[in-house]
Amino acid sequence: MAGSESKSYAAPQVSTYKQERVAIVGNFQNRFSDSSKDQRFVNCFPELQKDTITEAKKIYTVKRAGLDVYSTVVGGGAAGRGCFYWEGALYSVFGTTVYRNTSAILTLSTSTGTCGFIEADGTALGSPVPKVLFLSDGTKAYWIQSDGTDTEITDVDLPTPHIAQPVFLDGYVFLLDSGTPSLYNCTVNKPDDWVSTNFIDAESFQDDGVGIARVANLIVVFGRFTTEFMFNNGNATGSPLSRSDMGVLQVGCANKDTICQNERFCIFVSQSDSGGRAVWRIDGYQPKKISHEAIDKLLDAEGANISNAVAMDLRLQGHYFYILNLTNRTLVYDIEEDFWSEWSTNNSGSHSKFKYAYMCDPLVGMPVIQHDTDGKLYKFNHATYDDAGTSIITQITTTKLDFGTYNRKFLHEIELVGDSTTTASAVTVKWSDDDYNTWTSGRDVDMVYTSRPRLTRLGAFRRRAFDLKHTASQPLRLEAMEFRFNAGMH
Repeated sequence: MAGSESKSYAAPQVSTYKQERVAIVGNFQNRFSDSSKDQRFVNCFPELQKDTITEAKKIYTVKRAGLDVYSTVVGGGAAGRGCFYWEGALYSVFGTTVYRNTSAILTLSTSTGTCGFIEADGTALGSPVPKVLFLSDGTKAYWIQSDGTDTEITDVDLPTPHIAQPVFLDGYVFLLDSGTPSLYNCTVNKPDDWVSTNFIDAESFQDDGVGIARVANLIVVFGRFTTEFMFNNGNATGSPLSRSDMGVLQVGCANKDTICQNERFCIFVSQSDSGGRAVWRIDGYQPKKISHEAIDKLLDAEGANISNAVAMDLRLQGHYFYILNLTNRTLVYDIEEDFWSEWSTNNSGSHSKFKYAYMCDPLVGMPVIQHDTDGKLYKFNHATYDDAGTSIITQITTTKLDFGTYNRKFLHEIELVGDSTTTASAVTVKWSDDDYNTWTSGRDVDMVYTSRPRLTRLGAFRRRAFDLKHTASQPLRLEAMEFRFNAGMH
């Protein structure tokens, strides 16, 4: 048609630029029992902060506090076996020797294995001793006065060997006879006097005793595959205890040294007739499994080595932790946040099992823990971010990120969202695009306030895992990683 015009139209421009913020927090995701793949958090823990007015929430990942030497008790080489603060003095066992502060007071006949301490009533001992420290090593037992004077308990009716895990209730010290279900008690207020008929058997099922704990006014008796509860019934003869009618748990304890108790509950590594291990918490009569599948895999992988596991619990940085030392790694459960992570000791730049297994509170405001072998006790310090001069390796390995699509992503920039520091504090970032098999060389992001904590020109990927490592003697509190990228069409 005359006068007609043809027109062409440009295709609309579609922006593929995206910005995504990913919180630096999450559970273990290990598919195997080793630590070479999947999400992992070492020497850090999450902290949820909630505004009570607006109910807004923020989650941070925080570096654990470091350690200072509290006291040097003995030269290295002797195994740390337990510690206890009592009446103004810190008692510890290294090898065969019991120390009061740094002075040796007692030589034991055993050199390995956990030693148990408990404060007991000693008003019936025949001298003006209102309370004593009761110590057992699995073979013998002792009572210690506040000045450090020790007396061996030579009563032939003291159960020997026994589980070195004394528990005190209502004037009685209780010990579990090793390899049996029999729970013995001393004469009331007299921990050196034991009678052969003063015991009760945990016999709802045919099961040998593994360990004991106290929860509120109950004595918990752990067997291999069952758990029973006892209460003080005031019986005139034999044991003062009677079995509770509240029932029996058909889950037992894999190792007595994994049992930790406090004023409200106890935690332990469990096992049962159905197979497999887990971590359980008992509040009163109420059991609750607190480990998840990834943790259970690690416990099962220990095999017979679970007999060497040792746990302690402590309050630190406003959190309450259950710390479980396995053969080659240390699992840490944050009770308030219901979160599992790991702690480690720096061994020439690599992670090794946390080298501490026993804790006490000497009223210095922070927990004191005993080293496995170096003869020293260490104190946590909120203002310290190394372990007595050795850097802490804080490491975060993320899950594989794909931002909801397998399409290729072209990553322009990563920025770490977290607290700034006043001096240099590098976070080394590397990544893997092939399911954790190979990693790039690390690139440093400085958290110092004078620089912007970011990396640019980061290539293309479909699924990428990141590894963040921090070794500076500086605090670290991270909130998120912010990604800026273009999304490909295929």
